[in-house]
Amino acid sequence: MLIIDRYILKVWTFNFIIVLGFISGLFFCQEVYNHLVDFLRAKRGIFEIFHFYWISLVILTPMLFPISYFISILFTILGLQKMQELNVLKSCGLSLLRISQIFWGISGVFSLVILFMSLFYIPNLVEEKNNLLSMLKNNSEAKVVVPESNQLLTYENFHKNRLWFIEDFNQASYMGAYTILHQMDASGKEINRVIAKKSFYDKDLNTWVFLEGTELFFDPISG
Repeated sequence: MLIIDRYILKVWTFNFIIVLGFISGLFFCQEVYNHLVDFLRAKRGIFEIFHFYWISLVILTPMLFPISYFISILFTILGLQKMQELNVLKSCGLSLLRISQIFWGISGVFSLVILFMSLFYIPNLVEEKNNLLSMLKNNSEAKVVVPESNQLLTYENFHKNRLWFIEDFNQASYMGAYTILHQMDASGKEINRVIAKKSFYDKDLNTWVFLEGTELFFDPISG
């Protein structure tokens, strides 16, 4: 290896490390955004969390290395061109093919490394990552508590001439918050009204129970 090859290799290595670190950081941030909350909820250890993210980055190696390699070559060539070093090498009788010879060798090494990792190493890591994600998913599903559905209920009982208004009504427990019950006579005039802060249906007594409320009576003639 000539001195010029070592120099180009040194410049390229610096650019490659910067580009690889930047792109890896982007993917790392994405993985943290996607899964960190799940790990914290599952109360996993720091070592297990870092192991997961390390696996994720290694799995992305066949994609990260070629992208970083291509961009770092561009930076290296542009740097040599900016400093007029590329023109100096050409004036010394070196062709572009000879100047880029070091890059062809690096490409061959990267190709072999990526091929080896894709065939023998990465498949095991993918399986391990999927197992960790499945474990997190199962743990999350086990701890999920389905919230009770509360809704605003308005109901007219035609048989007993009653009009119900219940806030935060829970159909599962038959309980509600602010409740108004209008009682009408056969002609549809209101004769009394029950206003309560809370209400619930007592299955043992087979009746509604009103809490912290009052009852108003109306003259069906004068209203």
